[in-house]
Amino acid sequence: MLYEIKNQYLTVTINDLGAELWSIRRNDGKLEYMWQGDAAYWEDRSPLMFPFCGRVQGEIYSYEGKSYPMGCHGFAAGEIFSVERLGEDAIAMTLRASEKTRTVYPFDFTFTVTYRLTENRLSMMLEVKNTDQKPLPFMVGAHPGFFVPLDSGDFEDWFLEFGETAVPRQMEISPNGFRTGKTELYALENGRVLRLSHRLFDIDGIFLEGAARSVTLRSERSDRFVTLSYPDCPYIGFWHCSGEAPYLCIEPWSGMPAVEGESEDLSEKTDLLWLDAGKGRKVAIELIFG
Repeated sequence: MLYEIKNQYLTVTINDLGAELWSIRRNDGKLEYMWQGDAAYWEDRSPLMFPFCGRVQGEIYSYEGKSYPMGCHGFAAGEIFSVERLGEDAIAMTLRASEKTRTVYPFDFTFTVTYRLTENRLSMMLEVKNTDQKPLPFMVGAHPGFFVPLDSGDFEDWFLEFGETAVPRQMEISPNGFRTGKTELYALENGRVLRLSHRLFDIDGIFLEGAARSVTLRSERSDRFVTLSYPDCPYIGFWHCSGEAPYLCIEPWSGMPAVEGESEDLSEKTDLLWLDAGKGRKVAIELIFG
C-alpha cells in the first residue's frame, strides 16, 4: 500500500513494502526526483538495507554454530512495515521480528523508519531497537536512486559535490562484487567534486570512506539539485547498473560487507553495530531538494 505525505514544497509517496521511498515530487511543476524503476535497468527505487549492507558470500552466514541464508542487503526491503503514525507531513513505519524473520536472522528487534518533511527537506530516521535478551548485530543503510539528468542535459553534465574538502579512500571491489581488502586514495576535483560518467560503474559502484558526510548531485546547466547528508554513516556509495542507465544511487551505509574469502561468522564479521538487550540506535539521513 502506498502512503503520501506533503507540505507546500514537496509531495512524497512511501510504499509499506520495505518502507521504500516511492516518489518525491515538487509541487510546482511536479518534477520527479526519485528514479521510478525500470526493468531494463533497475526495478527498485529506494530500498532500505537491514540487517546487512551488501552481499554475504555464498548468501550464507553463521551464528553460534548455525548457518542462515541471507540475500543482498538483508531482508527488510521485502517485508511489509506497519504504519505507527501518519500525519500530513510525516509517517513512521515499523518492521518487527517474526517467525519468518527468525528463520534467517535469529534475533528479536524493531526497525522503525520515520519520514518527515520540513520545507524542502525530507528527514529519514532509521531506528533499530534490540527487543531480545542477547546482543543484536546489524548494519543499516539507504539506497535511494535519483534521475540523472534531473531535468536537462546529459548524464555527464552532472556531478557530485561534497560538503567539505577531503581525500577519501576508495574500497576496491572484486569482479564478484565483494571488497578485496585494498583501498586507495580517491582524488576529487578541488578536493570536493566527482564528475559523473557511465564508465565509472562498469565493474560496480564507487564506495568511499573518509569522505565528507554530505554530498550534492548538481549540474552547471540546471538549478535543480539533491543534497544528501548522512552524519551517522562512515561509508558512502555511488552506483548504477552497467551501461548508460539514466539514474544514480547515493548510498550511505553504516557498515561494509566482509572482504572476499573472509569469515561470515557474526562473531568475526567486521563493521557490525552491536546493541545490548533493550538498547536502540538511530541513524539519521536528510535529503534537501532544489
